Amino acid sequence: SHLSGPMEGMGDGKQQRTSHSLITSENARVGARVRRGRDWKWKDQDGGQGNLGTIVEAVTEQGWVKVQWDGSEQQNRYRAGHMEYFDLELCDTCPKESRQLSSGEKLNFVGSGCSVLLKSSCIPGLLLDTSPLQPGDVGIVLEAPVGDYARVFCHKTKKEFSCPAGWLCDIEQVLVTEKNARWSKDRDVVMSPHCCWKDKIPAGSKGKLVCQGNGSWYYVDWKDGSGMAYAYRTGVGNHYDLVFHDAQESISWPNPPCGSPILGVGCEVILAESTESEGCLDQGDVGHIVSINTS
Repeated sequence: SHLSGPMEGMGDGKQQRTSHSLITSENARVGARVRRGRDWKWKDQDGGQGNLGTIVEAVTEQGWVKVQWDGSEQQNRYRAGHMEYFDLELCDTCPKESRQLSSGEKLNFVGSGCSVLLKSSCIPGLLLDTSPLQPGDVGIVLEAPVGDYARVFCHKTKKEFSCPAGWLCDIEQVLVTEKNARWSKDRDVVMSPHCCWKDKIPAGSKGKLVCQGNGSWYYVDWKDGSGMAYAYRTGVGNHYDLVFHDAQESISWPNPPCGSPILGVGCEVILAESTESEGCLDQGDVGHIVSINTS
């Protein structure tokens, strides 16, 4: 098959690595994956050298962040500039740095640091964000379920939300990621409803993974007779274009109306033309879709 690189306008597909960046007030963000850094002095509070954790509270004015370490229920604060000390180091934020569950943990367990997929629609109520969330939205667990609810940071909205743990699943079960693609070349894949390049391939087409491209891009041969294999995102910027065909029924994927293949409730949009409707909206105004008229 002829390999076609990352789609036009998306750059060369390379993902910047920040494996050795110290956590500071400038780069610390909720949901970031970290490990012990240059000025670490807290013995094995992190569970041991090389263990990873998740930032669950941003930097305070005094220069501290709160972290929960994988496999631990305890949260502790660490220096991120306090007195010019830096206890933590930023890990790659792609899925391979997500928490890896041990063999003794349940398959559907969602703990702090796990990358998860929302399985059904969720409009937060008593939550930290009021943006509508869609099936297929991806986030990282900040706090393991308390009762039936987990606290999650959504990559799309850049906000925290809470939802029943049963609404979440490990992304590795459904989405094609840089990590699971390596041993999944015998499984059929289809395009995710969130994929931006549906016009390239007939709807419902099945394909096979061919090889890895630059960074978190993977080539797919769609067996359509064209002899072309296109590259798709398997974690670039927390975007996933591919779904395993035998796993997609576990998600209540949104079904946008024809003619708007990538628009749905919750999508951020920009106004293409000025309007004289109430409020006098101007070209370039930005908002979110709250409902869709299909008539």
